[in-house]
Parts: sequence; C-alpha cells; structure tokens
Amino acid sequence: MKKKIETLSPKEFVVSVNSPTNRQDLLQIFEEERRKIGLLEEDISLLLPEDENYQPDDFLLGNAMGSRERGYSICLFPRTIEENWVDTFRTVIRHELAHIKNGDVDRNLPKILKWIYNSLVEEPRADWYAYFGP
Repeated sequence: MKKKIETLSPKEFVVSVNSPTNRQDLLQIFEEERRKIGLLEEDISLLLPEDENYQPDDFLLGNAMGSRERGYSICLFPRTIEENWVDTFRTVIRHELAHIKNGDVDRNLPKILKWIYNSLVEEPRADWYAYFGP
C-alpha cells in the first residue's frame, strides 16, 4: 500500500518537527541552501510523510521529484530528522537541491541507462555538492 505524502507550509513544518533545535533554523537552512544554489525562483515544496514511521528504505534520507513545469518537491524521511539532525537535514537538502539544479529530476532516460547514469554521475555529483558546496 502506498503511503500519502503531505505538503506542509513552512509554519506547519516547523511545528510538526520534534526537535530540541531552534525550530526557525530549519526553514532558514532550507532557504539558505536554495539561495546558495540559485533556486529561489524555482517552485520547490518541502514534504514530510504523514506517517512518522514511514521509511521506504533503511538508507533513504530524502528524495527530489517533480519537473520544472509542475514544480519540484523534496521529501524528507523520518531518518533524516532522527540522525544528527541539523547537519543531516542540511546535507540532505543540499543533496536533493543539487539533483534539481543539475536537471537530474527532469532527465528522462530508459530505466537501465538511468540507473547507470544515476550511479556514476548524478549521485556522486549530488554528494559532492552536499558535502563540499558550490
């Protein structure tokens, strides 16, 4: 059964996250990273699964999806918030924004070519940006 993903406004997102960290910093991180990578003009939503226990994969922290025409979404999974949280949040946001900036989300390739290209180019490039920045 597929779980629903709820779009949260910035205020709802801050209220819904359970963290001892200064909660305004969360949105500040998202906006800072959008500004740094040059995506303030793009329509990008931040999503959280409705079910706090929904973790599709043990290693999956986030996912970028959508298109330039319809707008983009970055979904953060519970593990992103559970782990060393502010640093993990920033790193995952940067990683997913890099996929949007580099056109990875919009790229249409046959499945096997997408897997190869993703493994050899998209993921290493997004990781590089996430850890080392612009």
